[in-house]
Amino acid sequence: MRLWQRYGYERVVGDDDELALTVGYIVGNPVRAGLVSDPAQYPFLGSGQYTPPDLMLMCEYSRSAE
Repeated sequence: MRLWQRYGYERVVGDDDELALTVGYIVGNPVRAGLVSDPAQYPFLGSGQYTPPDLMLMCEYSRSAE
């Protein structure tokens, strides 16, 4: 099993709305994959700059997931 796809692409995030959509997509990945029922349960969510609550607030995940 490969961890990374062989070919990918880079994407420039143009504005705050696009950033929110991108973060929402990433935050929702573990839920869509069936790993957790809530993104906050995923142990690898977050970064050196943003905490999981910061990310979920940035994309308003809790409201859009309802």
